[in-house]
Amino acid sequence: MKEAAKAEGKEYEIKAVAAAQVEDIIEKDAPDCILIGPQIKYMEDQLKADANKHDIPLEAIGIQDYGTMNGKNVISQAERLLG
Repeated sequence: MKEAAKAEGKEYEIKAVAAAQVEDIIEKDAPDCILIGPQIKYMEDQLKADANKHDIPLEAIGIQDYGTMNGKNVISQAERLLG
């Protein structure tokens, strides 16, 4: 994702954190959006409820984009969330 953003001349702060840290990130960092890995998609509804309280869009990364490390598509997904 960082490489894809850089290639497009975009400067985004992109972090990867453990699932256990997402709730803290929502509360303390107030990011513009959150994308979670497909391996924790089962947590999406719970995390989305927390994120919505802070007006933070949250969505799971598509499994194909995650598996193929398609940073360009994931950046597009984040930008769509930022709408």
